[in-house]
Amino acid sequence: AANLFAPWCRMRLDQKLLWLGSFGGLLLLILKQPNLSTAALIGLTLWMVALASGIRWRSLLGTAIAGGALGTASILINEYQRLRVVSFLDPWADPMGDGYQLVQSLLAIGSGGLTGQGYGLSTQKLQYLPIQSTDFIYAVFAEEFGFVGSLLLLLFLMLVAWVGLRVALRCRCNQTKLVAIGCCT
Repeated sequence: AANLFAPWCRMRLDQKLLWLGSFGGLLLLILKQPNLSTAALIGLTLWMVALASGIRWRSLLGTAIAGGALGTASILINEYQRLRVVSFLDPWADPMGDGYQLVQSLLAIGSGGLTGQGYGLSTQKLQYLPIQSTDFIYAVFAEEFGFVGSLLLLLFLMLVAWVGLRVALRCRCNQTKLVAIGCCT
């Protein structure tokens, strides 16, 4: 993306449309799987790199609206995505069904307390939290290391993003700046 957006202002319209079509096609293929979260993360990263490259706000606003509409359409079309959104908004409506994963993750976070159960001592990972390898790994981490450990993890992630942005701001080459932005997004 950095190689593409660095010379964006000097590219002809047909080249821009070719690249935008390629990225759009890739995101549509990911949505076809259907994997909305991966498509959203890739789209957001590309959007942030495009923003940092100096592309006009009008163009970026159009792509943001199109991306939001595409995500909304995907949620409306795919039943399981719609159920995930509904269960996210109110997991206690069906705590033994669609909301089970989220309820168990909340229980894991809450049972971690201030300092946690200890490394490797999480009880929720023993088949109570069915899908631990996704972003719900944070719930297991919070149970094992508690509020203090969870806060330190979030601070560490913020530090990585801050250092990446500082590196990006100090880069003299536009392409290197965009690589740094893409890495810390």
